[in-house]
Amino acid sequence: MSLQIQNEPAVTIGSIVAAANAVLVVLVAFGAINDQQFKALAGLCSTALPVAGAALVRSRVVPTAKLALQTQQTAPEPGGLRSAS
Repeated sequence: MSLQIQNEPAVTIGSIVAAANAVLVVLVAFGAINDQQFKALAGLCSTALPVAGAALVRSRVVPTAKLALQTQQTAPEPGGLRSAS
């Protein structure tokens, strides 16, 4: 079973947050940023990216109420097809 990222926006956003945090850890390891900068950026990544991601995910997900309405509109009549007699 393969996971198609374009069909899973939450996985995409989670991957972006994880990658951003991983980059920050590497920057600290190589001395490019200090611990205070790391904490500030990690806090930003851990709060701002998920909020932005939630907005993006929400825009790409169909609400269940809308699906229920579409299903009701296209559902066959109760009792199925009746023969003309």
